[in-house]
Amino acid sequence: MAIGQPEPQKAESASTAARFVDLYRDNLGNIGKAMATCSDVIGEIRHGETQHIVSMGEWSAEHVICHVIEQCGPMRLLMATWSAADASVNRLALVMEQGNITACRALLDWRVKVRTPNALAVLRKQLPSTDLRLDSCHAKVFLLDNDDWHVALVGSPNLTANPRIEASVLTESREVWEFHRGWMEAAIDDANPFDAPRPKKKRKNQ
Repeated sequence: MAIGQPEPQKAESASTAARFVDLYRDNLGNIGKAMATCSDVIGEIRHGETQHIVSMGEWSAEHVICHVIEQCGPMRLLMATWSAADASVNRLALVMEQGNITACRALLDWRVKVRTPNALAVLRKQLPSTDLRLDSCHAKVFLLDNDDWHVALVGSPNLTANPRIEASVLTESREVWEFHRGWMEAAIDDANPFDAPRPKKKRKNQ
């Protein structure tokens, strides 16, 4: 379900809208149904619009990402997530290979290397080392942009399939996008955007 703010001016469809034929035939899960359900609930992406979205295992973050790209054309992706599952990362990697994600930077919690090492390996293969950082991260933020659109997905979903209730806010706003881009880029670049002391690393013999 979704509740969106009224938008008086309807945005034109992107002429470079992407298509994800392969994703609908994916063998990693029932992504075809998930994409269809996600598209039906969220509907058209419009400039300046905010939607509050709730789901219960109906789709995952990558489905929302693909829904946005399908309407707005190829986009850059900047993401922060606490966990990342193999199937979800493999789907995003396919979208990157199709050229629909034109660039990607990622901030992940350091425990992905323990929980899902295969997913981390896929991301490391896809992204330059300067575009992937492991840190203490519990945020779930996915930013998408191109010359015409600036979309932020902020909420509870990680980059995983989850049968629990998930709530998110989807906003098309340059201001919101810039706000999150600032701290996310700084965190990936190890610029300490929060001006807080880093926890000291324990020695091996402690």
